[in-house]
Amino acid sequence: MNPPVVAFVGRSGAGKTTLLVKVIAELHGRGINVGSIKHSHHITAAAMDAEGKDSWRHKQAGAERTLLVGKERLQLISDSPDQLSPAELANRYMDGMQLVLAEGYKESPGDKIEVVRAERANSSLLSPEDGLIALASDIQMNVNVPHFELDDPVPIVDFLVARYLS
Repeated sequence: MNPPVVAFVGRSGAGKTTLLVKVIAELHGRGINVGSIKHSHHITAAAMDAEGKDSWRHKQAGAERTLLVGKERLQLISDSPDQLSPAELANRYMDGMQLVLAEGYKESPGDKIEVVRAERANSSLLSPEDGLIALASDIQMNVNVPHFELDDPVPIVDFLVARYLS
């Protein structure tokens, strides 16, 4: 079964990562298997797997996917020829997760919670027509979706659990 996916989106510096870490911790504390996907325009193959290392050599030889496995962690390095949506990534790589939270992907299809911080903006980038299901903000805005405080993950997690896991 494909896990539900919700993307946390917003302008740079709005606090997406800070909020997402709190939401993930709260979900984990409730015993929910949660996966995460982080979108970045700055990640390169060199940043993920150092040139000359055995795993790098495997990829250079033609392996489509390389799994680096250590004592406590593993990392998958895979070709990504297409810009896959968060749902497509979750379906491919997040087997067994009850919920997958993505950071970024504001232009991809799917459900989104926008993070808006007053010092960065005073308006929302998205509307419900763009997949917006909620706002997390330190200012009030006239958008017809539920509004949550930036620094309190509990109501956001309650909302996600009710919407996707009930």
